[in-house]
Amino acid sequence: EVYYAEFLLSQWVLERSPWNAYHSAIGFKNLRTNDKVLFDFAPADTSSVMKAIVPEVKVQSAVRAIVGEYELKWVNGAVTHFETKWRSRYKNWVKLGNLNASIFQVYADWVEGEYKPRYREFQPLEVAIAGEGVRLRSRMCHDFVTDSLWSLYDNGAQLAAVDTIFRDHIIMYASHVDPIELEGVSRHSKRLVLRYFRSVALYLEAIKEQFTNGRMTLANNFKLGIPAYMHTQHADYSIQLAAPFLNYCYLPLAVPPKVHDPFDSVKLCALGLEANLTNSTAPFPWGAMLATEARMDRWEVPLALIFVAAASACL
Repeated sequence: EVYYAEFLLSQWVLERSPWNAYHSAIGFKNLRTNDKVLFDFAPADTSSVMKAIVPEVKVQSAVRAIVGEYELKWVNGAVTHFETKWRSRYKNWVKLGNLNASIFQVYADWVEGEYKPRYREFQPLEVAIAGEGVRLRSRMCHDFVTDSLWSLYDNGAQLAAVDTIFRDHIIMYASHVDPIELEGVSRHSKRLVLRYFRSVALYLEAIKEQFTNGRMTLANNFKLGIPAYMHTQHADYSIQLAAPFLNYCYLPLAVPPKVHDPFDSVKLCALGLEANLTNSTAPFPWGAMLATEARMDRWEVPLALIFVAAASACL
């Protein structure tokens, strides 16, 4: 038998209502021997999810940092675990189906040989575009469970849940996503990334106090014309933000062959599905300075200055 397992990871209160975050795993039970095993994926550092979203920025000087000379130190390592028993902390177990030993062995080989060596970083954010669905996937425990179910399904397992299982998603909304190169000759991308984290730093304490304040951060970035940034283990991305910018939602776990849709009408979200752009303002003067810097850091600016200088010399 194969089971979805979860336990309560953390809880906070939002507008007098409790909001829970869960950790999930996938468990197997041998009906003949009653042996039980468990597979899960978790961050190596469990002290704060913010460490997987905001890195430590190492700079030698402010001037060198602004021109793109700095180093990002990520604390977002992740580990794939295998346990030979079911831990008591898992309080919710949902049976998803039956399978034979050969399907289980193929799955175990897939975890050890493919998933575990390929995915070693934790990323709690997913990026969605209206009309396109998920553009960038998150990479956390729930995603490991989803990928596990697809591995089992692709190898012949028939899976279904009697009742709907809900999992939590942190969704960033975008209009466009572009891969960027941080190690190339041009430092423009590095300046763009640092500008984003400098803008996030203006709101970091508010975000730590209540994670949903991240929407205010991204809304102000949108108004200032500062793209967001997302780091994954295998690539980096510049993100053109779109309303409602960010949300924390419970959506149904997509049991194969179903596919996750972040715009599914069946969901419960911590924030409204529309964002108010009139009730937040970037801190002065830092917000205005970052916006000005972003507009000056474009290839058109030096060309315009050269043109004006040349035109003035000819007068």
